[in-house]
Amino acid sequence: MTVGGGWIAHVLGWFAHQPFVLLFVVIAAGYAAGQLKVKGVGLGTTAAALVIALAVSLIGTAAGVKIEVPAIASTIFFNLFMFSVGMKVGPQFLSGLRRDAGKFIFFGLFIPVFSGSRAAPPPARASARRRRRTRRRAAAKRSATCRPRSRSRTASAWSRSSS
Repeated sequence: MTVGGGWIAHVLGWFAHQPFVLLFVVIAAGYAAGQLKVKGVGLGTTAAALVIALAVSLIGTAAGVKIEVPAIASTIFFNLFMFSVGMKVGPQFLSGLRRDAGKFIFFGLFIPVFSGSRAAPPPARASARRRRRTRRRAAAKRSATCRPRSRSRTASAWSRSSS
């Protein structure tokens, strides 16, 4: 679907400058669409609001309009969502916790304690002598590759070979 620079782009451009108005228009349209039923089947208010929001977003993208909701609005609505989920599920969670708290505490302690005892043992540490030998070899290798050897003998080397 290609939407040119017509009246839809103009309206969405205005809504892009008024994101809260657009937000509440989309929610209201979703609520109204959620009340509609076709042969006894309806989307419901939440699904309808999501579908309307997706449609507005797709049309806005096709028209070249960037629509953004301010960060404070997303934070507020996320907090409202968490509050509503907590109010709906909270009583069931607490009654389940009262009924099965002993099992939860048992498994919360049992699993970490006994899974740690079956873990692989830590790797054995190398002996101090082996660590020193490895360090010396690495240092010798570094010094051999960093400094070129001189081809001429030093005076001490001549004196050792002549005696």
